[in-house]
Formats: sequence, structure tokens, C-alpha cells
Amino acid sequence: MKLAILFDNLGPYHQARIAAAAGQLSVVAIGFGKTSAEYAWESQEDARFPTLLVNPHGPGRALAAAEFQQRLNETLSQAAPDVVAVPGWSGRGAFCSMLWALSHRKPIILMSESTAWDEARSGWKEWIKRKIVGLASAGLVGGTPHAAYLRQLGMEEAQIFLGYDVVENDYFSTSADQVRSAEPGATRPYFLASNRFIAKKNLFRLLSAYAAYRQAAAARGHAVWDLCLLGDGALKPQLLAHAEALELPMQAGAPWDQLPQPQGGMVYLPGFRQIAELPKFYARAGIFVHASTSEQWGLVVNEAMAAGLPVLVSQKVGCAQDLVHPGRNGAVFDPENEAELAAWLGKFSDPQFPLEHYGAASREIIQAWSPARFAAGMSAAVASALAVVPRAAHWWERALLTLLSKRS
Repeated sequence: MKLAILFDNLGPYHQARIAAAAGQLSVVAIGFGKTSAEYAWESQEDARFPTLLVNPHGPGRALAAAEFQQRLNETLSQAAPDVVAVPGWSGRGAFCSMLWALSHRKPIILMSESTAWDEARSGWKEWIKRKIVGLASAGLVGGTPHAAYLRQLGMEEAQIFLGYDVVENDYFSTSADQVRSAEPGATRPYFLASNRFIAKKNLFRLLSAYAAYRQAAAARGHAVWDLCLLGDGALKPQLLAHAEALELPMQAGAPWDQLPQPQGGMVYLPGFRQIAELPKFYARAGIFVHASTSEQWGLVVNEAMAAGLPVLVSQKVGCAQDLVHPGRNGAVFDPENEAELAAWLGKFSDPQFPLEHYGAASREIIQAWSPARFAAGMSAAVASALAVVPRAAHWWERALLTLLSKRS
């Protein structure tokens, strides 16, 4: 039995999952493109599993719809899988992959991290989703709210398995500990956020809440933590202007690029960093903050927990229900309430707060969400999908997928 696992781009998150699955199943990885139109990941060959690329010269989106469909069909036929695992139900690659699987009567596994509330929903779009979900034989989802949404769209509970959203925990844990051992106390603790600079990441409110925290901490005579905004994106000029209006001092680069450090209360902007550099940021932080107003999962929270950090996570982030245990490893907050977020920043940075206890709890909790969980969930989904002969698609269902593939 051979399983094809398809993703838009085979970044480090995907490689860790696929490698784990390859330890239990015969797997071929298919990337729609060598690069991503969304993330600046550096794609690397991985000797742990075979890889095929639809567009080996750039992102899949760079190909015209007809050429993409033809190349994907050829790639899947070359791989000759018995089961096809597709990334969601909203992109051209997923629709085209489903068309190939239906024409070859191969079971489909939907990999999903969507929730019922991560975007505004409309009746006609939900109707279409139900029809698409009905073509799949099983689902592999991120966590509890994602399984609930797939059930809402008509998939039976027995067909749904958890473990889609995981990272390579051991890498972040071991690497962060190595940094801490080699350079103890190299910098002051700081609040760390890691995001693309786009609207839903809620960075404007985070900056406003940080400004309020900074003022309150200084008034109480507490040491003021810095804020490190790891990432980059289209909204960077506006964010810089907002920080300036709040009279927040800013520094390009990482907190350790200028030693001794400037006075506390600095906003650091180190830009986008590849995965090899991330453990250093986690190791030196005091707490991780994820303030999004809408987030399907939030894999950066997994990374921070594996590195041993307490986490402060918006209630609109998909992983919050499964990964954040209030009073044990972090807290959940309303992302639109700046005063609430500022209060949490003050509480977690208080000299008496048990940061190490919370960080240890994060590591304990995240152990259950490792690539091994992806492998187990995928193996169970494959067994479930193969247990039932996939039904033939109606002509209008094929027509719907074809139309969607050309519009997406």
C-alpha cells in the first residue's frame, strides 16, 4: 500500500510529519511547488522519503490552471498511490488532487485545520464544503475544534483522526536547551511573538497592549521586559508607524545583537528567520505570545512549548483548546481586549511568577503532540479509508471540483 501526502510546499513542518509517517507507511511526498507563495521557507531534499514536485522551479500558483492540472495528474500517476491525502478543501491543489483520486477510484483523506469560527461562514459555501467532504473516506485534523467542524460538515466521527498539526518537538527542545546551557543569562527575558506581519495576527493591538504594560510595570517599579516581534510582512511600515506613535523605542535585529542591551522596554524587530535560528529566540524568551484574531492552529505555539516556554494565546487560535491549560502552562485571552492582554503581560513578567513551572508544563503537554502523533493518526486514517470502497463521483460533483480548481 502506498500513500501520497500532498502539500503546497514541503517546508520543515511538513518534512517532520511525512518522515514520521514514512516510518509506518509506504509514503511519497508531493509538493505543488518548490517554493511557497506564502512562506519564505528554504525547501530541502529529505532522504527519509521520496519526493516529487509539480513545479520544481517555483510555487505551484505560478503555473496556469490547465498546466498545473496536467502536471499534477502526471505526478500522481508516476507515484501511483493507493490512497491520497490532500491539504484541505479550499485550494487548487486539493481540488485537482481529488479529481485525480476520484477518476482512479482511490480513497481520499482530507487533512484539515479549519474550525467553524476561524472565518465568517455563509450557507452556500458550507453547502459546497459538505459536498466536497462527502467525497472523502477519512479526515486527519488538528485537534478538538477541527474534528467538531468536520463532523458539522457531515463526516462521521469514526472517520476522523487527530494529529495533523505537529512540529519536531525534539529539535526545538534540545536546541533551546543547548543555547541556554552555552549562554546562560545572556539577555533579559522578553516577550516573544512570531508571525507574518498581516492583519489577522493582531500585532497593532499587541503593540498597544505592550505600551500599556510598559507604563504600568514602570509605575510599579518592576523591571520592564522587552518585546521581540519575529517575522516580516506587508504591514511592517504601518506597524513601525504605530510603535512610533505609541512612543515605543525600536531596535532592528535580535535582543542580543547589541550588548550590553539598551534600557528595558525595547521593541526588537529581527525580521524573518529560518528554522535553524528559531531555537535561539525561544531559549532566551520569557514567554511566548500569540495574539491572532483568527488562526486555524498556530504551530509557533507548538514550537514555543517544545522549547519550554509558557504561552499566552488568543482564544481565536485553533490550538488554544488543546494545548493551553490555563493555570498550568499559560493563559487564554480575548484578542480584542487590549487591557486584558496588558494585564496578562504584567502578570507573567512579575518577578514572583513561576515561569519555570509553567515552562516545564508546556513541555509535558506538547509531548502528546509530536510527529509520532501525526504518523499514528495518518495510519489510522489510511486503515479507515481502505476499509470502504470509495464511491463513484457523480458527474456534477466532478464538474463542481473542476470549476473550483479553476477559480481558486
